Amino acid sequence: MRLQRSAATAVILGLLVTACTGQGTPNASPTPAAPSAAVSGPPASGEGGTVVVGAGLALTGAMAPFDVPALNGLKLGIKEINAAGGIDGKWKIELRVEDMKTDAAVGAQVGQSLVTGGANIVVVPCDQDPALSVAQAPARAGIPTFSSCAGSATLPNAAGDSVFITAMGNNEQGAALADYAYNTAGYRNAYVMVTHDFSFGLTTPRYFAKAFEALGGKVVAEDNFKILSGDFSAQIAKIRNLNPAPDVIEMSGFVPDPPTFVKQLRAAGVNIPVLGTDGSDSPILLQVGGSQVEGFVFSTHAFPVAGSSVATFYEKYKAEYGTDPESSFTAVGYDLSQVIAAGVTLAKSTDPKALIDAFNNLENVQGATGPITYKGRTRVPLKAVALVKVENGKLTLIKSYVPDPALIPAPSSIDQ
Repeated sequence: MRLQRSAATAVILGLLVTACTGQGTPNASPTPAAPSAAVSGPPASGEGGTVVVGAGLALTGAMAPFDVPALNGLKLGIKEINAAGGIDGKWKIELRVEDMKTDAAVGAQVGQSLVTGGANIVVVPCDQDPALSVAQAPARAGIPTFSSCAGSATLPNAAGDSVFITAMGNNEQGAALADYAYNTAGYRNAYVMVTHDFSFGLTTPRYFAKAFEALGGKVVAEDNFKILSGDFSAQIAKIRNLNPAPDVIEMSGFVPDPPTFVKQLRAAGVNIPVLGTDGSDSPILLQVGGSQVEGFVFSTHAFPVAGSSVATFYEKYKAEYGTDPESSFTAVGYDLSQVIAAGVTLAKSTDPKALIDAFNNLENVQGATGPITYKGRTRVPLKAVALVKVENGKLTLIKSYVPDPALIPAPSSIDQ
């Protein structure tokens, strides 16, 4: 597992996610207690019963700012399904949650515990590295397994043919950012920052680079950074010495790295635009970055435009929890509840093989983020990407769309 954090860092990020629960709003109230979703009963059959969903997620540690919101969305969706009589009026969902603590060794134990406990479907964390640790046991057992919000397009193949992701692939995010950079913003030369400390931060910039160059752009350099070092002076020095300067910088880090980098870049007098991904979709972006992240653009899962399915979900979430969603990761968690319901309905069973076949054939399942299709997608859904910009100290939507499939790089070994 590449993702490594110290115990102190895990505590700091845990405190950050607890303090940051409004959509980009400082000093928001603590993360709400999730609604009850558990309904006990025997394993489901074709005649109905109980679908046991075992979630081994990072409720503490470095991935908590992403897994906790996704879990809250999942719980809300499950509560709605059960209140309406269950899946297809037959199956109630029992949700069992265990904390893998953003720790690979703990993750392996949690994955085995969920399998031993009789989970029909398993949910694993929001990044490929911790997700793989939890997914080992259910993958060996052939149990359908979903990442809560990992975007690694290679995760399903790396983990096994029973493993799916719920979010759009990071290859699709990279393509959307490249399309925006080249065709909307008119950038022609890009500087790409990668990290070898976790898979998403390595693969996504390279998917961006591949799509950007396919459009006619040029990547002038790639540089590496260490996560949570808090010091980007070496990278900024290289950027300052480039002649000509790049038009744009792409950095697919997780908060607090992107806003920290932008602040230091601006303090050094460098005003080159910076692009990020859903790892920046957190109230931490504005809390850490302040006015220095003005103009920052990132790709993410959804944005609550009035009248949209996202806005409807945000209203339901606030009614349930008494606060706005922490980020769009809540909507991805809700999406997973709808995918589970659609898959069980199509399979008419909780037999693992029947479920996997059903999930692979789902088309246009309506989630909070919009339609979700797995058919023909090798367990990576085709979904809309939202492009969001910091404008006047607030998050604003540029557009939400599905990039041209021809521009989306195929999942590959570009993470080597």
